[in-house]
Amino acid sequence: MLYNLGLGLFFICSLPKYFYQRIRFKKYKGTFLSRLGLIPELQKIPQNKKVAWVHAVSLGETKAGLNFLELFKKKHPEIFILFSTTTETGQKQAQKDKNIDLTIYLPLDFSWVMQKTLHRVKPSYVFFVETDFWYNFIKYAKPFAKVFAISAKLSERSTHRLKKVPFVTKKLFSGIDHVSAQNLEQKKHFLSIGIPEKKISIGGNLKYDQKKISVNIQDWKKKLNIQEEVVITIASTHANEEELLLNALKPLFPKVKILIAPRHPERFKLVKALIESYQSNNLILIDKMGVLPACFSISKLALMGGSFIPQIGGHNILEPCLYQTPVIFGPYMQSQKELVEIVNRYDLGKQTDLKNLLNDVRDVITKPYLPNPQFFKEVKGACEKTYAHLSELISPKSKTPLS
Repeated sequence: MLYNLGLGLFFICSLPKYFYQRIRFKKYKGTFLSRLGLIPELQKIPQNKKVAWVHAVSLGETKAGLNFLELFKKKHPEIFILFSTTTETGQKQAQKDKNIDLTIYLPLDFSWVMQKTLHRVKPSYVFFVETDFWYNFIKYAKPFAKVFAISAKLSERSTHRLKKVPFVTKKLFSGIDHVSAQNLEQKKHFLSIGIPEKKISIGGNLKYDQKKISVNIQDWKKKLNIQEEVVITIASTHANEEELLLNALKPLFPKVKILIAPRHPERFKLVKALIESYQSNNLILIDKMGVLPACFSISKLALMGGSFIPQIGGHNILEPCLYQTPVIFGPYMQSQKELVEIVNRYDLGKQTDLKNLLNDVRDVITKPYLPNPQFFKEVKGACEKTYAHLSELISPKSKTPLS
C-alpha cells in the first residue's frame, strides 16, 4: 500500500514535466496509456507459446539486451520475445531488431497495472538488463516466470541506499532467481545487500559482445560532403555538453570536420541552433538515430559524451573501438569504471578533461593509430557465459529415474 502511494505521488509530481516534454519536444508520443497498462498490442501474443519478457531502460541497456537475445533466440526460436523499454531511444532501437516479436513501453509499477499486465502476458522468463528492478513487476511475474538479472550492476550509491533498508531490499530481490553480474565488484555489491552467493554468477558485460555493423564508407562521406578532411565524431552528448566541447575545440574548426550526435533526439533542434551560432561549415549535426557506426567508421577520433559533465556517469566508450577508431572521454565515468580500465589496458584511447582536451585531440589525430587485436579476442563472450549460467533454470534437464 505504501509503495503504491509513494509511486502515485511520484507519478502525479512527474505529470507537469511529462506534458511539458510531450508538447515542447514531441517526446513520449503514444506512451501515456501504455504506461498505465492499456496495451492492446498484447493481444498479439499467442496463447500457445512461451513468452520471454526482456526489460531494458534506455539505449545502452537495450543494445546490451539485444546482444543476449540473438543467442537466446537461436537456442529457443519457438519462444515469443516481448521487449520493454522506458525511453524512446531504447524503444526505437528495439523495434529494429529481428529477434523481437513485440516492443512496448514498460507500464508503471502500480500493483493493479502490473497484476493485470502480467496475468495477460504470463511470461515464462523475465530478464532485467543491467538494472531497473521493479517490485510489483517481479511479484506478479513470479507465479509464471523465472526471473533473471543479466549484465547486472548496482551503483555504489544504489548499493548504499539498499543496505539502509534491508527489509525493502529483501522483498525486492527475493523474487529474482539468478543474478548474472558484470564483474567481481558488482557481484560484491549484490552480496552486500543480502542476495545469497548461490544465486549470483559473473557473466560479464553484454555490451562487450556488440557486433560491428558493415558500413559503406564512401557513400557516407558523400552524404556528409566529406573529402579528405580529418573527421571527429562527438557522440552521445547531453545538455550543455556540446557547447563545452565545441568551445574547447574551436581552434580546429577550419581544418577538421566535426560530427555532433546528441544522445536524445528531442534535443536535435536545440543543438542545430547551437551549431549554427558558430558559423562554421565544418560542424555537422547528426540528427538521425542508429548511424553512429557510420560516423565512427569515417572518423579519425571519437569523443564520447556523458563524460564531460558530472551527472551522467559515462556511456559505452568501447563502441568506437569496434570500428578501429580511438576514443577520448571525460573525467566523469563513475558508472563505467570497467570500460575505462579496458580502454587503458589495451591503449584504445585516453581520458582527459576540458582543459587538456584540445592538446589531447591534436595528439591523437596527428599520429597513426594501430588498434590492439587482443582487445577483440579477450573482451567478448559475455552472452555465452551468461546463458551458460542460466541454462539449467531456463531448460532444466530431466533427471533419469534410477532403475
